[in-house]
Amino acid sequence: MKQPYKKKESGRRRSKLSRSIVIVGTIGLLTTLRSFYLAKEATKQQIAAVTTDYAPSIADDYSQQLSDVVYSDRWRDAQKDETKCPWTILESTRTASTRCDVQLLFQRLIARIPFSYVHFNDGEILAMKRSTGRTDRGMQILSKELQHSMLKAFKRERPGLVFGLPCHLEFKDASEFAARTLQNHNSSVERTLATVFINSNYQDSKEVSVEYLQRNLDRNVHMVVSNIANMTSFEEHTGLRRLKSITRVPPTNAFPMGYATHINRTEHHLQGDIVIICAGPLGRILGVEWFLQRPETTYLELGSFFDLELLGKSLGASYYSMDANSPNCGSSFRVDRDALMSLINATSTDTL
Repeated sequence: MKQPYKKKESGRRRSKLSRSIVIVGTIGLLTTLRSFYLAKEATKQQIAAVTTDYAPSIADDYSQQLSDVVYSDRWRDAQKDETKCPWTILESTRTASTRCDVQLLFQRLIARIPFSYVHFNDGEILAMKRSTGRTDRGMQILSKELQHSMLKAFKRERPGLVFGLPCHLEFKDASEFAARTLQNHNSSVERTLATVFINSNYQDSKEVSVEYLQRNLDRNVHMVVSNIANMTSFEEHTGLRRLKSITRVPPTNAFPMGYATHINRTEHHLQGDIVIICAGPLGRILGVEWFLQRPETTYLELGSFFDLELLGKSLGASYYSMDANSPNCGSSFRVDRDALMSLINATSTDTL
């Protein structure tokens, strides 16, 4: 069994009292969690593929027990104050982000509350505004068909959809276009910045996400990647060797061919599964449309987040190494890695 995470020495040290709160606050619930987990495993074969007509099952009870731990006052009090802040607020001309958005998303992942995070950055906004040319990295030809599909995805409504939008400091015009578009049709979709998992959060977000996936092998993990992605390299670097499925799309101009092939292929995305999408502009559309088909599956549309592991290089390396003290977008939204790792230790199925 993989050894539980041990906090690294760093400037972000927790007090002995805080660590005690985490331990005391969760240990009393572990017995209950274990019983629900065993019951869930015993009936796993009875849980059918999810449909849009959601039918309650024993998995709901298990998820509720996890939520009781994740959102308990005892654990919450051991965290930094900013983890209690509200969701971001879309203003008329910009997206105002809080420090805890990435924390909230990880808490949902650990609590097994389904959601779909999809980030629409400058390239996707360009695809909504124009029907000729190419995206900024030249990997996708723009067209009227792409424009229609991207706008349709961006205007979708469903509880659990979370959109990452362009940062006003980096892409002023794109940020204002996104704000106007969502405001014009009174969107209720939750929103944050498109950079919430990267910049100064990049290393911690990757460590937390990989740790969680390694420690909860009862959750099927699917990946959508480029045809040229090296999955052997990915497995070696992440230790994630038990992927349920791998869907490949063209490395360039994945739309419309990849769209036509995969848009309705969700029959293997089951309740509780996690689908990681690394597929350029097409991935944004899939992350939204698939969630509408399978709202009990969690979709993480992460773009180039795993480029180093999949391709051996990063197309966005310049913004993965920003100084945490610089005023750039996302650089101050530090994830509380140690608190999340403690929560993973308390709730992961490899320890129950």
